[in-house]
Amino acid sequence: QNDKNIKWICTENWNTKQLNSRGRLKQDISELKILIIGAGSVGSIFIQTLVRLGVLHVEVLDMDLVQAGNMSRHILTLDSVGLKKAEALSNYLNGIFPAVKSSFKNSSLKNVLEKNNDYLTGFDVVIDASGSDDVLKQLGDKIDDGQRFFFVSVSTGYLADSFYLYTRPADARNDMVEDFNSKIAKWLILDSQKSSGDEEIIEGIGCWHPLFPARVDDIQMLVGAAVKIFEKEIMQGREAKLTVISKSYDDNGHFTGLNISHE
Repeated sequence: QNDKNIKWICTENWNTKQLNSRGRLKQDISELKILIIGAGSVGSIFIQTLVRLGVLHVEVLDMDLVQAGNMSRHILTLDSVGLKKAEALSNYLNGIFPAVKSSFKNSSLKNVLEKNNDYLTGFDVVIDASGSDDVLKQLGDKIDDGQRFFFVSVSTGYLADSFYLYTRPADARNDMVEDFNSKIAKWLILDSQKSSGDEEIIEGIGCWHPLFPARVDDIQMLVGAAVKIFEKEIMQGREAKLTVISKSYDDNGHFTGLNISHE
């Protein structure tokens, strides 16, 4: 039709390799199926970082609601207040790249396991960002029962002065709960000494509480360092390890960098 104009449509290449080729994890890691337990500040920043690096398959498990007080340290925004954290975070992750397949369960791990005892067998990696002793024990019981997955625990210390990354390969033979508790015990004592006397100020225990004294820039910095160690351990790790990433200061109290130690 010589008298008609062609209506051109603008397109872009949204292939996964095109969108995040400038910075991504190794292919072997990006294809892993990951469960993140706990969709709070640390969990949301940690899993968002992995997704932006190329992880495609994520399930989010959390039973709590998003609150306005979460906004100072969370990746979500006010339009998610009142929604279930797991659902809101999962929807956010799905919006990062078109190839991401994130699902969610607005539930506790205990309730999910009561309905499906083999639930954890569907994942290559289980990341515990809940800070809950009960969750740790439930995961340890499943490992003792023979369920195999790469286990990761992520948490932050008081004032976000330190970050605790515990990694345990699926074929490790140690008692996971006992090993974790023995490795982290002295660090928790140090944290308790820092927070002594502040209990009435923060009105809660744990980084999930809105008044817990921790800045988002510190958490983001610590998570960034932890992700690099996570990547190395999941590719090369042969034994369970606790990595402690701590902020360092000079004699005048000025921040000078990060210290990394292993247990």
